Amino acid sequence: DAPALVDLVAAVRADAVLLSLVGSDLVAFNRAFAESPLAGRVARVCAALEENGLLGAGGDGTGELYAAMGYFAALATDASLAFGQRYTARFGPDAPVLNGHGEGAYDGVRLLAALAGRAGSLAVPELDAVADGTRVTGGRGRFELRGRHAVQPVYLARADGLSVTPVAGPSSTAGACRGSGTTGAGETEAGASMSVAVMKSYPSTSQNRPARALA
Repeated sequence: DAPALVDLVAAVRADAVLLSLVGSDLVAFNRAFAESPLAGRVARVCAALEENGLLGAGGDGTGELYAAMGYFAALATDASLAFGQRYTARFGPDAPVLNGHGEGAYDGVRLLAALAGRAGSLAVPELDAVADGTRVTGGRGRFELRGRHAVQPVYLARADGLSVTPVAGPSSTAGACRGSGTTGAGETEAGASMSVAVMKSYPSTSQNRPARALA
């Protein structure tokens, strides 16, 4: 129940909300939040908000809805621009909107191909043996497996109407992000405490449970 979750955020007087909700749950929450008195003064940071999810939510004009992901269609890096050009050339201008989930699936297939090429096999033990150091370059740039972790650039973007605008990222890609230089409701002075409501998804129970934390 998205409105009930919004009421819980108001009850704990959070300064910001960290969202791990995905899909229709995230869309419903953002719709309800945008219609509440909290919109515009409580920042939301999403781990899975992409272009289609923002469209599903009807856009956002609060200036306080953010997303952190490895790829956004509006990235102005060489890798992202080249990826977008290839996508449009292959599927046409009316193809579905590019987004982080779709680009991630593309990188995943190419990563599996790279692993299989190094291992000479699709058997899991052989793939695991060559995983460290395997890398591919896709729309987000270089994606490398290192120490059983995926090393990749991550960007912070802000919803701007129906668009997702990158505002921060790795220092090497600073020119690809358009920061506004303004202070949002989710920012605090050095040393100040911030109350953060964390909304988590629990697929096994279909419940979303908020927790209050200080950062």
